[in-house]
Amino acid sequence: MAVAKDLATQQVMEQAVEPAAIAAGRVPRRRPLGLLGYLGLGLILSAPIGALSVAAIAGSQQATETIEPREAMPVWRVSAARHGGFDVDAPRWRPLGLRTSVLRRSDGVSRDLFLFGEATGEHRHAAMAVDRGETGQAPAEQDIGALIADLGLPARLTPSHEALASKFGLLPTADIAIDGPAGPKACLGFALRSAEARLRVVGWVCNAGPEIVNRADVSCFIDRLVTIGAGDQALAAIFVKAELNRQPCGAVQPGVNAGAPRLFHNEGQARLRLRRL
Repeated sequence: MAVAKDLATQQVMEQAVEPAAIAAGRVPRRRPLGLLGYLGLGLILSAPIGALSVAAIAGSQQATETIEPREAMPVWRVSAARHGGFDVDAPRWRPLGLRTSVLRRSDGVSRDLFLFGEATGEHRHAAMAVDRGETGQAPAEQDIGALIADLGLPARLTPSHEALASKFGLLPTADIAIDGPAGPKACLGFALRSAEARLRVVGWVCNAGPEIVNRADVSCFIDRLVTIGAGDQALAAIFVKAELNRQPCGAVQPGVNAGAPRLFHNEGQARLRLRRL
């Protein structure tokens, strides 16, 4: 009641002064705010600051898009080590030129990489990568395709249902075509995995042209892989068994086709070969 009375008194005083002031040109005309206007202004001024801030934050949250963090892809880097734990003793391929690298991936996987000749050149070519570490699980064509992508080769891959005989047993294969200056060259890829030894071996052998690759040549190339200082029993067991199963290059047992598993032919206790033949 006191507020209303004061407002009424103020309006009467303003009405009394207003005409004379306006006539003299000293006071601009203004309309009274009114009781409802004062009440609304009081509500706005008395509103809690926290309520306004909560509403503003809620609006900003609705306009903000949540972006999930992405895992970085593993990256290969050249290791400071000059020699790895493996070697490919392939005298027939060395005249093409051999490049070896020891690599480390950001997730801890190590790789011994062997490249004979140029993949996109006019001559034959062969490659083998030996990985140690947690490489997950993948089919052979995916492992071969990953190595092709790591090397940045212009290649096309076709899965094959025909296994390849080697000293490590039957290995899955894939047909590869690598583009070169004289046209595509035919290659035969292979992959070996051992979860117990945390071992993955991937590679291929290529002709100089589109001719079909001799599978016996690929078997001989794989059999040339040796370990030079096996670091654990699981890896040593694989190569000991492989040496028991190894045959001279180009040898085919009577009545056994090139795709069948090889028989043990060594007698006595096998030894792990830690050097070249």
